[in-house]
Parts: sequence; structure tokens; C-alpha cells
Amino acid sequence: IDGEWQTGNYKWNDAQTDASYTTDGHVVPLSYTDTEGATVNLDYEIPSNTQCFQCHNKSNIITPIGPKLRNMHFNNQLEDLIGDGMLTNVTNLSELEALPSWEDTANFTLEERARAYFDVNCAHCHQPEGSCGTETLLDLRYETRFNETSIYETRFSILTRIQNQIPDYGMPLIGTTIIHDEGVALILEYINTL
Repeated sequence: IDGEWQTGNYKWNDAQTDASYTTDGHVVPLSYTDTEGATVNLDYEIPSNTQCFQCHNKSNIITPIGPKLRNMHFNNQLEDLIGDGMLTNVTNLSELEALPSWEDTANFTLEERARAYFDVNCAHCHQPEGSCGTETLLDLRYETRFNETSIYETRFSILTRIQNQIPDYGMPLIGTTIIHDEGVALILEYINTL
């Protein structure tokens, strides 16, 4: 609106046929089958407009988190967006680096995968201009040199908080209805090498 991003979510109706825009928080019952084939039932929390700003905040400006060119530079995604006229002013894709895939054990080191995972999932808050920038020295952007990240100094706190769902303690502060077990395993493995 007026050249600025706004926060909000789309909440599906009970029949899963349509979604309505909302800025209010909601809790909805959810059932799914996990990777082991077990049925999981839980109450999924849809964040409110105010909660969205906690993470989508860069220097007090609402900012999208996920759509970075380097996060989308695989499987011809950028070429398709350019071809569809949805992405302009990108002249040479060969000069654009893709962020390593955290799942790709064949082509990337453990450190590259863990640092990429941190960048995608944590660095929007944990960087100097992020919402945690004044509260912690932790800088989880991929391009930050390791000795400037404070990962080593805060490793025990990182391990405790990413495995936790305690309100106002687990990481991320919101959006932790489901702990990403594979991501936690990756970070545990990485931090245990430090």
C-alpha cells in the first residue's frame, strides 16, 4: 500500500476451497502425516499482523523474508520469472550465486549447508538491521565471516532455543508450532563440529 509492504495472512475456510485475508491471529486444528507415516494432530497458530512484524522488520521497515534472488536461483525459477515478466532488471544470471541447499550433502559441506539454513531461517532477525540486532551480536547472514557471526560464542543457546517450543524462548519466537526436526539435526551436527 502506497509503495510499502503490509503484513497479513490468508486463512483457509473449513472446506479448504477458499482463503480470506486476515490481520488477526488465529489458532486452527491441523492434522497431517509426518515423514514416518504417523498422523500428527496439533493446533496451528497463524500469527497476527503485529506478530508478523517481529520477523518482517528490517530497520523498522516491513520487509519480505523469503524472496531473495539467491534463494530462488535453482531449477530455472528465475528464468521462468523473467520470461513471465515478473522479474526485471536482472541482466546476467550466470553472475548470481545461489545459496547452497541445506539438504544437498553431495555438493555442499556441512558448514555451507548449516550456514545457508541459518541465512534462510534465522538471519532476517539475527543480523545488525534485523529485529534482534540490538539484543544480540549474533549475525547469521550467509556472507558474514564465521568469526563475526558469534555462532561459536552462542552455540549452547542456539542448540537450546531451536529445540524448544516454550513461548518467548524457542526460536523462532513465532512460527514454532512445528519444530523442523531435519533443520535442528543439521544445526546440531554442525555445532558439534565447532
